[in-house]
Amino acid sequence: TWLLIKRVPDYRFSSELRNTMEYSYGGCVALDRALRRGDILAARLQEQLHANIHSGEIQKDDKRLLLLTKYTVRQLSYILRVPHDDFIFANFVWADFPLPSYPARPLPNRGALIDRSRPSRMPPIQRR
Repeated sequence: TWLLIKRVPDYRFSSELRNTMEYSYGGCVALDRALRRGDILAARLQEQLHANIHSGEIQKDDKRLLLLTKYTVRQLSYILRVPHDDFIFANFVWADFPLPSYPARPLPNRGALIDRSRPSRMPPIQRR
């Protein structure tokens, strides 16, 4: 693990591991909250990726952040279509997205892409 690579002393290992776990959990919660509103999903997601993955160390208009945001939205779109049992038992392969050399066509009404009339097939997350 990175703790061993960075040669964290034994007496600090547990506290560093706990801090890392808490930071990761906080990032997951922030990303989960970014998914609440589909109409501004990409903007909120990009904001959270900027803060939690890049720790705010790159510009908000950095190409890497834009590509990571697009990739995350694409994977989310894919994973929401994976059948429940396949998802629970990790019986699926992550989507592969070859990027074409030509620009994508803009969509006329992005808000219409979100179908709020049908319930999600994903079970609700159980809170402890």
